[in-house]
Amino acid sequence: TLAIILIAGLRQKMGYSDVPRPFRGVAIAMVITGVMAMAFMGFAGMVNIQ
Repeated sequence: TLAIILIAGLRQKMGYSDVPRPFRGVAIAMVITGVMAMAFMGFAGMVNIQ
């Protein structure tokens, strides 16, 4: 749920940003999703939930 909210907020900000033409739309969403996935993978070993 947190990731969905973050992506929605970032996509909304992309409407006001100067994104290069080839990266507009789905392409920039995929780049953002990949960066966020790597960030969340960094938290994987911090908490041990059973």
